[in-house]
Amino acid sequence: MLPTYAQKYAPATPRRETAVEVLSDVLGTERRLLEELMLVMRKQRAAVSSDDLQSLDDSVFATYRVLATLGGTLLPSATLALTASRWGQRHAQARGLRAFTAGLTPLTIGLLLATGWILLQPVGLRLGAVVLVVSTLVLMLRTRRSPLWAVAAGGLAGVLGWV
Repeated sequence: MLPTYAQKYAPATPRRETAVEVLSDVLGTERRLLEELMLVMRKQRAAVSSDDLQSLDDSVFATYRVLATLGGTLLPSATLALTASRWGQRHAQARGLRAFTAGLTPLTIGLLLATGWILLQPVGLRLGAVVLVVSTLVLMLRTRRSPLWAVAAGGLAGVLGWV
């Protein structure tokens, strides 16, 4: 057993954050930035209506700061996605890229099934929810439609109370 002074100064083992925790933190940060932007825009509107030039100047500066921060967080990932997409289209017939894409297909289907299962947990096994998950799976496997159509259909089903 370590002496008491050694326990006090023993380095703590670092805890690795899970992907869900990291994603939650990023989304929380972006939410706070957007809320700050909305607050600044309200202040800007009030400054315009009261002809307060100093407040207007401050709010314009704050708006630029928030937009630059959002741009700094979104621009790198958007640039990477666009570059990878264009590269993939240019080299679509390359043997290595086709093998990579074929290898990712089972992973993509597994992730889709896992996501459907996780999203199904809060609503349970109600008929509407099961039909929505199965129809989304069929749509993704049988067509080349964008997944955004399935997301929009799920949102509409939720608004209409079917799920």
